[in-house]
Amino acid sequence: MKLLRLVSDDKTGIFDVQFNEEITITPNSKMALHSLSFEQLIRQLVIDSDNDEITISYSNALSITKKLTHKTYTADNVDFLLDELKQVLNQTGIITNTNQIGIEWNVEKNQKNKIQIYYKKNPSLKEFKNSKSSKIDYASGLYRVSAGATNGYIASTDYMPLGCGYIRAQCRNRFDGNVIIGLSIFNPDNEPYQLGNIKYGILIEQNTGLCKYINNGVATSSGITSTDINDVFEVAISGGKIVCNLYRNSQPAAENILTVGYDNNTKLYPYLNITGGDSNRVAMSYIYSPFSNTLKAQSEYIDTSALVGVKPPSRTNIDSIQYVEFESIEIAEFLGFKNKKLETQKTTEYNTTADDLFLLNSYNDSFIVELLDLKLDSYDTQKKGRVNILAVVPSAELNENLTSGVVYEASNLLFINLKNYQELQLRNLRLRVLQRDFTPINLKGLGVMCLLVKDKDE
Repeated sequence: MKLLRLVSDDKTGIFDVQFNEEITITPNSKMALHSLSFEQLIRQLVIDSDNDEITISYSNALSITKKLTHKTYTADNVDFLLDELKQVLNQTGIITNTNQIGIEWNVEKNQKNKIQIYYKKNPSLKEFKNSKSSKIDYASGLYRVSAGATNGYIASTDYMPLGCGYIRAQCRNRFDGNVIIGLSIFNPDNEPYQLGNIKYGILIEQNTGLCKYINNGVATSSGITSTDINDVFEVAISGGKIVCNLYRNSQPAAENILTVGYDNNTKLYPYLNITGGDSNRVAMSYIYSPFSNTLKAQSEYIDTSALVGVKPPSRTNIDSIQYVEFESIEIAEFLGFKNKKLETQKTTEYNTTADDLFLLNSYNDSFIVELLDLKLDSYDTQKKGRVNILAVVPSAELNENLTSGVVYEASNLLFINLKNYQELQLRNLRLRVLQRDFTPINLKGLGVMCLLVKDKDE
């Protein structure tokens, strides 16, 4: 029988050891875990007035600072932190900052178990793609009700960017009925159109030019009228709000019809509804989420050349150094970054990945010891097959220093068959300690493991 003592300081719980001489393992040997000791750090982050600020810089001329909610985060609620970071970053998208039009931020744990912070941007489309419609036609860049119908709609099954996007319309021919542009919380694939489903929007009466704002499905007069076919109507996500604007011909500033708060998290789907005769014509453009279905980019169709006053902002790309900066290194380190200022090279987009693995552990009542480079005759129902599990050991209680660990010595040795049908000459050996759900641990200090190996007939 042989005893092997292994020591590791790898913080993910991997024991990767080398021996100075070869160790002979006879065919069909058996292995058991004799003892194991280690301490696991249960990490937590406290956000308070000392570290609650986050600054986003899009260029040398534009940086925005936001505040995070005061809260304590551990592995049990860290998803709320990632969601809030995404929400706060998306709140920085402002329609008048043209470099941010079409932007949506994302904060996620990627496939390599590292935190990734990045955004994507989409251009506008002049025609609904991936849509659902009823009794509406599109020709020569204009929408109209189908011949013989009096009510038609079309809606995108791709939601608006959560950071900054819009749907815009021009009422080119005005005869009767109404035109509605708006946003709905209902995906049109799952819910038929009705006015009550429009969360936010603008209703334009074609005869009078009266503009009504729509809030939670209710249309209310704004007292604003528009009779010029060059005017542009807009429903947009901007700066953490929903804004409904009128860009009026010969007027030096956009006219706000409605502004309400927005959580930058709820998916909103663009709608266009036309009622009245088929002589009404509407030009439209909108932006869909860059994280939604991929569509072919098109250019803005709405013609604003006749507008003498302010024109609707159009998207630009600024090639600039960009960064996200936390007020404190604590938040950055908690997420796996080594620096609190996460800067990119000069680029039109932003994408950064953490330096270290995202290792947050909640308290576990047991741990798995897995052999990595030798096969064992052991099986696991969670993995639905053979897994090289050497042992499952109980955990110690969580202590006041937010650590839990193991000081374990087997009272009854359980030898597992090694599936080595030929003699092995061992120079190195690899094992790892995992949480009960097979995720990595967060090792504090040194871990020590002792193994016993015996021959088949011993």
